[in-house]
Amino acid sequence: MERVNAQLRSEIARCLVHDVKDPRVAMTTVVRVSCSPDLSRAMVRVSVLGDDDRRRETVARLTRVRGFVRYRLGTRLTNLRRIPQLTFVLDESIAYAVHISQVLQHLPPSRLPEEEA
Repeated sequence: MERVNAQLRSEIARCLVHDVKDPRVAMTTVVRVSCSPDLSRAMVRVSVLGDDDRRRETVARLTRVRGFVRYRLGTRLTNLRRIPQLTFVLDESIAYAVHISQVLQHLPPSRLPEEEA
């Protein structure tokens, strides 16, 4: 299943960059794909840089083009008997990691107690 998820992730990312003609969708990073065991559904976790409105708009646009993306996957992934229905979900992990990094950079340096000899 891991190989199928990795293959889907790679091909979906490629499709968003090369085949979808919307430049706002092309700047999306496909973080992870999780397929159901019967390959009927796949949850596609994406990361989008920008504010909350831009992120929501991009996920809405991805939802609109998911049929086209699925069609393109069907032409490329001939080793799969069934191409799953795609559900795009916003992944906040990268934005959260950037936020934590910024918080850590603004902390004052800690003082370590001097060792007593």
